[in-house]
Amino acid sequence: MTESEVLSQIVEHLDLIFPDGGNGPFWSQEPYRSDLFKLFAASYETCPIHGDRIWLSLKDRWFPRRNLSEQDSRIVFEICQAWTEWKYAWDKFPR
Repeated sequence: MTESEVLSQIVEHLDLIFPDGGNGPFWSQEPYRSDLFKLFAASYETCPIHGDRIWLSLKDRWFPRRNLSEQDSRIVFEICQAWTEWKYAWDKFPR
């Protein structure tokens, strides 16, 4: 999986979490968190992208077409932080 494919799939997930451009549910509800972790797991070996890179890409690619509240922006940031934490764990403690 390429970085572009991973980012596209993350955008698809965010579009599900925030269907109306904002006021999405808390992202840790199921199935949102599990679906994002499955994407992380599927992409880790071929594209171990860092959460900061995801955030920067979303700022350029996804945020401009959304009308997100500050709280919704924080939720997206939390998702990027979680991705970084998952990557750190898998980098340090191989499965």
